[in-house]
Amino acid sequence: MPGSAEVRCLNIGGELDTKERLEGELHSCFENAMNYLLRTPKGPRMLTFLKEGMPLLPDSVVVSREFFSRIKVQENYDIIKKDCHIRVGRLEMVLDGQEARDLHIWRKQKAAGYACVMELPRKKRQLEEYLEREEGETRSDLYRLPARYRQAITELAEAFYSGRKEEALYWFERAAGAGRGLTPACDDAVIGMMAVMGVFLAGFKEEGENRYRDIVGELEALLDRKELTTQVSRKYLQCACQGRFAQPLCVLAEWLIEDGEEIPEKALGQILQTGHTSGRDMLYGVLTAMERISE
Repeated sequence: MPGSAEVRCLNIGGELDTKERLEGELHSCFENAMNYLLRTPKGPRMLTFLKEGMPLLPDSVVVSREFFSRIKVQENYDIIKKDCHIRVGRLEMVLDGQEARDLHIWRKQKAAGYACVMELPRKKRQLEEYLEREEGETRSDLYRLPARYRQAITELAEAFYSGRKEEALYWFERAAGAGRGLTPACDDAVIGMMAVMGVFLAGFKEEGENRYRDIVGELEALLDRKELTTQVSRKYLQCACQGRFAQPLCVLAEWLIEDGEEIPEKALGQILQTGHTSGRDMLYGVLTAMERISE
C-alpha cells in the first residue's frame, strides 16, 4: 500500500489541516489534476491532487506520476482524510510534513521598504514586454467580456489600495464569477491583483496592513455566505484572502519586491500555461495592481 514516498510536495492549511476525520467525493478530473470536495464543519473545502511536474497550488498534494494514475483509476471511490492519512478507494498516502511547502505570500516579504515601489514602473514594462513576446494572439479572456468587468477590476484595485472596505466588497461582487470555465476570468484577475496588493500592502506599514487584512477577511466571509462563483474558483479566492497563492505567482510577487533584475521566466511560463486563458487573466490582475501602486 503506497505511503509518503508517493508524495512529492504538499500544501494544506485552514480547514483541511484538522486531525478530525473528513470525508468527501470527486469534484472534477483533468489530465494533470483531480479536485476532491471534503466536507468540513464550515462547509465543503477542496483538496487537489497534482501529477508530478505540476507547480504546487494551495491546498494540494503533488504525487508521483504512477500514483496519480492509480488515483484516477479509483475515481469512483470517495476520499477519507484523518490526521495525516488520506485514503481513496484502496489507496492510502501519508502526508509527511517534510514535504510541506509554504505558499503564504505575506511571509515571503523582504525588508525592501519603499525602494521597490519606485522600481515598479520599470518592472511593469519588463513584464509587459515579456508578455508581448510570449502571448502571441492569445489575450486575457477579460477582453471578451463587456468592458464593465475590466472597470470593476480597476475599481477593486483602487479600493484595495485605498483601504476602502465597502467599495472593495461592492466591486468584488460585481466581478466575481464573470467568465467561462471552472475559474472564471474575473476571479483569476482578482487573484493576480491580490497577490501584488498583498506583498505591497500587508507588510510595509501597520495601518495599511490592518486595512488590507480587514478587507480580505470580509471577502472570505462573503464567499462563504454567497454562491458568487464556482466551487473551484471559490477555493482559490479564499486561499488568496489568506495570503496563499500558487507557487509561480508567489515567485512573481517576490520578484516585484526584490532587487533582482532578471524576470522570472520559468514562473511566468508556468502561469501562462495555467488553463486556457487563466494564467493570462491572472497577469491582467497583476498588471492592474502594479499600475495602481506605481501611480
